[in-house]
Amino acid sequence: METVLAFSRNLRSSSPSYENFVEKIQEVRYADGKLDGYCSRLHYFSEWIRDNQKRNIVRDLTSELGGVPLNKKLDFMSSNWQKYPRLKNNEANHQCILAMEQKMELEIRSQPLRYIPSHKIRSIYSLLKAGDIIAVTTDLKGLDATHTGLVYPTANGIGFIHASPSGKVKVSPDLQRYVEGVDHAIGIMVARPVN
Repeated sequence: METVLAFSRNLRSSSPSYENFVEKIQEVRYADGKLDGYCSRLHYFSEWIRDNQKRNIVRDLTSELGGVPLNKKLDFMSSNWQKYPRLKNNEANHQCILAMEQKMELEIRSQPLRYIPSHKIRSIYSLLKAGDIIAVTTDLKGLDATHTGLVYPTANGIGFIHASPSGKVKVSPDLQRYVEGVDHAIGIMVARPVN
């Protein structure tokens, strides 16, 4: 999803080039658009949306589409640090992830996370546009989203284009049906690319 967004932003720029594409990837993938080590990566998708919205790259539509509170603490990485080689083998990275999660907790208190429950997704189809960014939200402890992709209109409604676990691009013809079939999925977050 980040690659597609960066590629399209590169093509729409006044000077599309490989170098510009690399800059656009960095811009959307890292906090404040700056690559500064492992912890500058936007690891949690809700934080990805917040950071990119702050810089006018995307707009979070979840609330205006009827999103309900997603009441949870985001600490999956620090709680499962032994599963991440960059945390398991680097105490500085581990400490910086803890600090990042604490900062997110303060942001969430002032602006709670929201999501659209699975059973309500079909009711917002008319408000979605091709290329809207979808994050599949989860009930897994400490985690906000498990998968991302893009809205893909189909002859029968709203589909979902995404990378499947096999690594191939897949179009699921019905977004709600797809989300309802994902283990631990509870709904979606929606962001729209700006310009």
